[in-house]
Amino acid sequence: MANHLYGRVLMLLLPVATGGSSKALVSGLHANGLLEVRLGSAFASWDERQLEKLERTLDCADASAILLLTTSTEASDPCPAAPSRSLAIREHGMHAFLAEAARNLPVLALSNGPLSCAPATSLFMTVPTRVCTGRTTLALPECRLGRGPRSGTLSFLRRELAPHMALFTALTGVRLNSHDCIGLGLATHFVCTDSVLALLDEMRCAPAGYLDVPLARRATPPPDSLASLFATDVHELLDEALRRAFGDRASSVADVRKLLDEERERVGDMLRSCGWRTRERAEAVADVLDAAALALKRSSPHATQATFNAIRLCWRDGFSDYDTRELELSLQTELGGDGL
Repeated sequence: MANHLYGRVLMLLLPVATGGSSKALVSGLHANGLLEVRLGSAFASWDERQLEKLERTLDCADASAILLLTTSTEASDPCPAAPSRSLAIREHGMHAFLAEAARNLPVLALSNGPLSCAPATSLFMTVPTRVCTGRTTLALPECRLGRGPRSGTLSFLRRELAPHMALFTALTGVRLNSHDCIGLGLATHFVCTDSVLALLDEMRCAPAGYLDVPLARRATPPPDSLASLFATDVHELLDEALRRAFGDRASSVADVRKLLDEERERVGDMLRSCGWRTRERAEAVADVLDAAALALKRSSPHATQATFNAIRLCWRDGFSDYDTRELELSLQTELGGDGL
């Protein structure tokens, strides 16, 4: 892509529309120079035509800002087949373009719906400012389906999470809500669902240089009603348990399963011997550990071990973004992704 967008404001907003067109991609330029790009429910996986159209659209010479919207309807296939190697390389090129743009101008993504491993999720992971709402969920179900991480996933996990949390998230496919995403740093801002349309209206009218003002005004802490895995009074105990099970002591998925069983037993002892408040916290942790053990049992052994090995490699000193990209491509090949 050409570099003439640099020096302007680039805005990416992912599933926000409650309805939306079923067409894959519709775009239009607002009077303030905002290029609004809508990704409909048909945009469930990359193909050559859709990727070329998105590249061409983002390269609009007249745009002073870009707003990317998708419908909030989850795809019928929560984890579309991996793209061909050539398309996967081009998808990485799209990520590199956005990452380079973020060095020179604000780049923002907003999700108001489920994110799994479709293109919208890979775009969401690429940008530095990621906004979620009460409807946002994030899951990485590839291991459960016997596939490798999609383009950009390993780089995102390596950049945003500690190694034990990256393994937990990738191997179990746990579905995280917006409160969890904020607590883990997977999202940077929370906006109430009822405020999304007003936020978008303000961004469409605001001068390009002041698009961060509406976000600052509308962003709030996620409500306690959304607290699930990483509520304030549970996080420390849960993080300790996951660190023990998915941390450095594990050298294979078999080790993770063994250590996870030990943690479930330890938390079970707490349930039988502690006061009611600690017991309540322990019950929440026990539910997470039980779900993780079940997810590992149901996932593809080959995919989980290959993903485990890849994540361990990514956290080695000196492992570059290029190395991570090549690792993702080779992992998709190893796991028999369609077209690879």
